[in-house]
Amino acid sequence: LMIRRPPRSTPLFRRQRQMCIRDRCLTMKPKFLILFLITVLVLTAALFRAHSTAAYVTCCKWATNHASYKYGPTLPSSFYRATDDGANQWTKAEASWYWVVNAPDSNNWILYGPVDMQGEALANTTRWMSQPSNTIVKIEMKYDSAENWYTGIKAPAINQADARSVAAHEFGHALGLKHTQSIPHCPGGSLAATMCRSLSYGSKHFRTLEADDRNGVYILYP
Repeated sequence: LMIRRPPRSTPLFRRQRQMCIRDRCLTMKPKFLILFLITVLVLTAALFRAHSTAAYVTCCKWATNHASYKYGPTLPSSFYRATDDGANQWTKAEASWYWVVNAPDSNNWILYGPVDMQGEALANTTRWMSQPSNTIVKIEMKYDSAENWYTGIKAPAINQADARSVAAHEFGHALGLKHTQSIPHCPGGSLAATMCRSLSYGSKHFRTLEADDRNGVYILYP
């Protein structure tokens, strides 16, 4: 499960953080269960109709059709190619958007460091946005150093997080996409959109974009 941290506000900018974490459960008292199930059935039917062709969710965008990033001092060199590959998935999409790779003068950092404990968040991306237009002005991405990472081009082991998949997902957040709705574009496995909420250890399915991801970036940057 991926959750969104509550944004913190400043007079000029709002900062949003999105993180990927494992599933959590919802519990409720029995007397509310029937009403809850009826509500879920109604909402599920409505969501299925609303997202039958598109499930991407946008939050904001850059003022231009491109942004740059650079490797931070804490990022191991073994992450460089995986990071660039994740960014390039969006550059290759059928939209005007593109990332400028490792630009020395960029204010957007790619970092490596503590986020939380192992098995929780794999990475997070923080956006700074100008108000009231919700225009992104800065991003910061961080891989969680508590995780066991695979940065190669083959398949990760069953106890490893795939850096290329995580990078592609986080760069989607960085350009203005939120998590894809689970109906019907997050069935799991290779058919899941890159912007779906969860990624299992040993999985590399998020390395390449699905149609819903490409549709989302095209809406933001036609």
